[in-house]
Amino acid sequence: MRLDDTIAAIATPLQPSGLGVIRVSGEQAVSAVEALFKTKGEPLNKTETHKLVHGWIKDDGKLIDKVLVVVMRAPHSYTTEDVVEIQCHGSPFVLRIILDLVLRQGVRLAG
Repeated sequence: MRLDDTIAAIATPLQPSGLGVIRVSGEQAVSAVEALFKTKGEPLNKTETHKLVHGWIKDDGKLIDKVLVVVMRAPHSYTTEDVVEIQCHGSPFVLRIILDLVLRQGVRLAG
């Protein structure tokens, strides 16, 4: 484990709810989420900071969930690193799938 690792975690309780949040923080946060996130707008690496973007999380072309994503660019985030917040449906199953997809991008589980 290194202090400069990009990390991710589910930020909301793992119980059925309308909304769930996954946060990714670190140097590779934007590129890790961008690999899974599809939108009709500009790519995440060109999205301005703190702008809410609508799109879809996909795995090998298969739709996982419709989501909203916010990119908070360093140093203007609570970690002072790049942070990407994925706001998805609050099913624990969906949250775990999306977190697993993020971790497959080389991101480490926080904690």
